[in-house]
Amino acid sequence: MKLTVRELLGMDMLQKARLIAGEKGLDREILSVNVMEVPDIDNWVHPGELLITTMYPLRDQRAKIETLIPRLCRKELAGIAVKLHRYIVEIPESVIQQANGLGFPIIEIPSDISFIDLIQPVTSRILELQTNELLRSETIHNQFLDLVLNGGGFAEIASALARMVSCAVTIADRFHMVLGSSGAGGREHPHMAFIETDIRGSTYLADHFAPQLSANQTPSRKVIFMEVEDGARTLPLLVCPVKVGDLEFGRIIVWGKPAAGLDSMDLIAIEHASTIAALKMMEARSIRQVEQRFHNDIFEELLSDNPTVQAQALQNARQAGIEFPTPFLVVIMGADINHHRSLTTAEESRLDESLYMARRYVQGYNPHAVFWSHGARMVIFFSADGNDTAAVHRRVRDCLETVRGLLKSQSGSLPISAGVSDVFTEIRGFRLAYEQARQSLEIGQAMAEEEQGVIRHYSDLGFFRVIDFSSGRANLVRFCQDTLGTLIAYDRQHGTELIATLRVYLRCNQNATRAARALFIHYNTLRYRLDCITDILGNALDQPEQRMAIEMALYLYPLVNLSGSILAGSEPAD
Repeated sequence: MKLTVRELLGMDMLQKARLIAGEKGLDREILSVNVMEVPDIDNWVHPGELLITTMYPLRDQRAKIETLIPRLCRKELAGIAVKLHRYIVEIPESVIQQANGLGFPIIEIPSDISFIDLIQPVTSRILELQTNELLRSETIHNQFLDLVLNGGGFAEIASALARMVSCAVTIADRFHMVLGSSGAGGREHPHMAFIETDIRGSTYLADHFAPQLSANQTPSRKVIFMEVEDGARTLPLLVCPVKVGDLEFGRIIVWGKPAAGLDSMDLIAIEHASTIAALKMMEARSIRQVEQRFHNDIFEELLSDNPTVQAQALQNARQAGIEFPTPFLVVIMGADINHHRSLTTAEESRLDESLYMARRYVQGYNPHAVFWSHGARMVIFFSADGNDTAAVHRRVRDCLETVRGLLKSQSGSLPISAGVSDVFTEIRGFRLAYEQARQSLEIGQAMAEEEQGVIRHYSDLGFFRVIDFSSGRANLVRFCQDTLGTLIAYDRQHGTELIATLRVYLRCNQNATRAARALFIHYNTLRYRLDCITDILGNALDQPEQRMAIEMALYLYPLVNLSGSILAGSEPAD
């Protein structure tokens, strides 16, 4: 509840007061009372104040009187109460018109009422309402707390809140999965147009749910006023983030506004529901972390080359209800970002959301897939129906292409690349399948250059399949350093692009015209760069063995992140 100007005029001490102007603002809330003692009072007021004055500070300044109402309205005051006839006889007609246009109440108070006679009861009423609000707030909080302590979940929280605000309520996590939803009895439920069910029966906020901020917001509240387009109409929303500290777990959505009108207790109820929902989400997160550790233990054991350890992993998995049907292949998905630096909190959040959405889409395609989070990557055990390997590869590629397209259409998601292993018929091949998928992903990302969302199958790697990138990295660095080190150093020292030029030139089968066109440079510019390369490398491009070594080094160079080691002149580390 709140004290409005309308209620103020109904109080006993203002029975003889009259509203001069601003009838449209009678529902403005009064939060406190202030007295006008200086001409520049708009520098000393706060939103929600009722200003009381005799107009003494402006008695001889008609121009300032005529600008007073717009200035007070900009400061979001509740209204102004004026005692007339002592210093000014009447409010100018122009001021009255301004107040009517702005919906800013001007009240004439009787001359026999002292300021203290008005300030004291108004302040007492405000304190009474605030006390009642605190008591009601505590009652609401205890209702939600008792609900959860008695085993209630997100659906029960949503139902309780829906009864309190008389609107449909949805609680969703940060991945847009609906955790609980409830309509308001006897009222239309327009929110169902924005909720969809996937193939596994999980419900999500639909992709076309794209709320926008409303023009009006409530200060000092977590609740955000928003609106969403629902066909030909605009549906108002109240959205409250579910947060713990700076970490946002999801949000509560109240569809529409209460039929009886929105008041402060509705906002308080939504905020208390948000706090209790945060506790439930923290609880669910803790459970998921325990489950994730268990799944990761199974994953590490499956990677073992010890048959006994693998057998134990399979037994633990079966006890947990996890099956690994054969034949199978492994897919590893990872975002196309630089993993050699620390990610910002925003990047980590986008990465989590992108991998979550990718998992959701893959599960819709293959409900029996098993997933692991492995650092910033997602490892997928992909069951392969049938023995036609080529057909299995096509189905998996089609699935991953669909996932890539769906992620691309989602604003804020990161581009995700994928590496795919060969098909294996026995689970003991899991370790090799994982290494194939990892190598396919890393090589695919390194060789993609400007392309993002690359899908690379192990069979597409060519001669890269014979290279051990995990244990033989130091040798690869030395090979690239010996072959391309002088060119890389020249590029770094002079700001040139000889490495990139040489790579394109060789890909174009040493056709200078095609290479210049591919590089978007003039033919003479290309010839100049090739002359520089010849000055540095000599006639290496004319020697088949040396040219092959250069081409291999150009392919390997992006994979070993070489440039820093070469320019530093240091021995590459294992």
